[in-house]
Amino acid sequence: MNWTVRRRLTALSLLSTFLILAGGGVCWIALDQANRTSRDLGVVARAMRHHLEVVHLQAEIRGDVLSALAASDDDDLDRLRQDFSEHLAELDRNRGERDACALDPATRAAVDDARAGAIDYKRRAGSILTAAGKGDRSRALAAVPALESSARALDGKNAAITGRLNDRAGASERRSIEIARRATVLALLLPLLIAVALMLASRAIRKSITEPLDRAVEVLDALSAGDLDARTDLRTGDELGRMGLAIDRAAASLAATISSIARNATAVGNASEELASVSQQLFGNAHETSTQTSVVSSASEEV
Repeated sequence: MNWTVRRRLTALSLLSTFLILAGGGVCWIALDQANRTSRDLGVVARAMRHHLEVVHLQAEIRGDVLSALAASDDDDLDRLRQDFSEHLAELDRNRGERDACALDPATRAAVDDARAGAIDYKRRAGSILTAAGKGDRSRALAAVPALESSARALDGKNAAITGRLNDRAGASERRSIEIARRATVLALLLPLLIAVALMLASRAIRKSITEPLDRAVEVLDALSAGDLDARTDLRTGDELGRMGLAIDRAAASLAATISSIARNATAVGNASEELASVSQQLFGNAHETSTQTSVVSSASEEV
């Protein structure tokens, strides 16, 4: 392929565009990774917030049940039952918000594993509160150990969910730090690498253009100084090579023309010398003829 000057300049433009787009693409990838990590951290934070609310409300429900067992009158019992209903509704809402988050498979499995225990805990707490409301205190007290056992099992499952969320939050945080570190390195090195690549490419192209031009200028200077043997000897095959060939042909033509003029000038000089010699001979002959004419005239007069 003949790399003409136009093609070299076009290639440099394309290289510049490619490097800029590549740099932009790398930055976009890093930014996309940072956004994904940020979204993941947001999901974990939201799930953790709702999960902690679930744990807190489960403890509140346990407190409502135990307080109902110690209630002294119906007004306190009614108030505690109202609190129980509100806490139960808030528990279901926060559990639904937590379960709706985009959880990883391990956390999702832990949440699913705790679901049956949470249903059993709510059922036992509701039955105790119902028995206390009906005045069946002995039945309510008898169900407390089973509620405590269900609460302990549920606490273990909740702790497993908390651990999973903490692990995911830690992994997301480490990934975020790593992405930030890579982004910092890219922000420092990428512009430098692009600048070096463009500088090397520009230098190579500039050298391929300026060296033939410098050689052409040297030859033209030599020709103007009278050195008709100077030649560019450019054989690059591009526009500069064609320019060099044109200069060489012009120099050769000029040398041939001047050589021809010199030969003609020599021939004219030789002819001038011959003409001068002939003129001198003619002058001598004319002088001799004049002398002889004078002698003949003198002799005629004497006769």
